[in-house]
Amino acid sequence: MAFEIFLTSRIRADKEFVFDWWTDLGPEDTSLVKPLKSRNVVSRTPQLILLRDEEEMYFKRMAFDVRVTLERPDRWTAEYEGKDAHARSEYNLIEQGDGTTTLSYHGRIEPTGFFTNAFSALVKPFVRRVFAREMRTFVRAVEEGYSRRNEWTKEASAREEKRTGIAASAGMRKYLLGDSPNLNPLQIWAVIANVTGLLTARRGDALPRRAKRFQE
Repeated sequence: MAFEIFLTSRIRADKEFVFDWWTDLGPEDTSLVKPLKSRNVVSRTPQLILLRDEEEMYFKRMAFDVRVTLERPDRWTAEYEGKDAHARSEYNLIEQGDGTTTLSYHGRIEPTGFFTNAFSALVKPFVRRVFAREMRTFVRAVEEGYSRRNEWTKEASAREEKRTGIAASAGMRKYLLGDSPNLNPLQIWAVIANVTGLLTARRGDALPRRAKRFQE
């Protein structure tokens, strides 16, 4: 007996950040997902992540082999295989014109054995509420990470501007005052290029760990 869940959420972050953050899966995800007790990354490529998850529901421990297929930039799927259930989760992103991103989630669960009777009509609304609560937790974490990323980017740009500005001013001052007779016009051009090229920090430098891996 299959059980389906549909959720939609508006996230205050750009699509690229949401994709990178949400798919940067690892052992620390247990702090965000309460039923998840452990997560082991078996392998990872830009298109595919293989995981081994252990979850607990109704006081029963379950193990799943998870296959996450990445279809950058706006879609990924997660397939769960275990003796207690089979499941598939689909995620789709749509970037809005106001800088936000809409996430559409579709989950399909096929319980087996012990869980076949557990997923009755009375239990389904409860499970939906649990999924919705977990989704809100993830959305808050994404938005907080995005806000921190923007703050770090601004701070890094300001520090770099100050540092390169001081260095360039010192170089130009030495040249103009004759303190550096070996500084030729090509070197002057290099100083100017260094200033203009480094004023903007590289985008990935200010990303939190969870979103940075896929920028490298």
